[in-house]
Amino acid sequence: MSVEPDLRSCQLKPGEYAVINFITVDAATNPIPLKSLIEHLRKCGSALRQINPRCPSTLVAEFPAGITVRAVIPAAANGGLFGPQDPQSSPAEPASAAIDLRSNNASTTPTAQTLEATALRNAEYLATEARTISIKAVDVGNDLASRAEIHAMDAEDLPELLANSPDQAISRATYTLARGAEMKLDYITATRTIGGNRQTPANHHSRETFALRGCRLVSTNTAFTFTMRGHRDDPEWHRLIQMFPDCMEVRLEEESPELPFVTESVLREIPIDLDICVAERVGTGKHTAIPLRVCNRDAVIDSLASRLQLLTELAANE
Repeated sequence: MSVEPDLRSCQLKPGEYAVINFITVDAATNPIPLKSLIEHLRKCGSALRQINPRCPSTLVAEFPAGITVRAVIPAAANGGLFGPQDPQSSPAEPASAAIDLRSNNASTTPTAQTLEATALRNAEYLATEARTISIKAVDVGNDLASRAEIHAMDAEDLPELLANSPDQAISRATYTLARGAEMKLDYITATRTIGGNRQTPANHHSRETFALRGCRLVSTNTAFTFTMRGHRDDPEWHRLIQMFPDCMEVRLEEESPELPFVTESVLREIPIDLDICVAERVGTGKHTAIPLRVCNRDAVIDSLASRLQLLTELAANE
């Protein structure tokens, strides 16, 4: 028999955590479906996870009037004895100076109060660092989204535009979140807005094109997507993997005129000559080859004609 948890026993008390940032959901004046509320809170939590650095944080919710979802760093149960210094203290004065465990002086034995104080100080330091990183990275991501709305960008432009971000994963996530609903982030000392249903492309294509010759494609579990293996003597293949080392997949749209030729070359295991560009998915940084043209169409057509003739002969002999 399951027992419902007592929410009072799950509460974090003041002084047990340090806040990085938070999103407040305005209280509805009319009833809303519980499923919709849970989904909205899930999206708030997901956004906070994406726009904050990887650190030992957790998400908590407050609902005195509206509902606030906070990203917080709980104070460690064993204190912050070896943690970084207090952000308000001098760099020359370590945070653990008053609780040096290496000393043999019995008077320096830490008390429970000292442990709690150092734990919260350590959490506050980490939260301050996380806030600083998140704000700068979110700004870069929002700027990237604004640029993408104004004019087209090439994949080669992205490294320079992301270079100033202290955490590129956060900036990429902010760019992706820009296509969703608007949310206001509160960093205690500053605010930022993410989302806004912006019209930004998920992928940016490269200026550079590559004339690959003699490569082979293998089917994957994803429709219209193939694994690519270039010819070892093809200089264009080497140029491609030098510029985009992770570009090992080819993706086509269902309506692409090149799809029948690519599919036939895969079925018949025919080496294929492809002119491609590279698409970078901004949210993940993943690169994918986009076929512009199958250049050895005649070889593919001849293979298809041979198979058609064989099928005709087999049907005639029945």
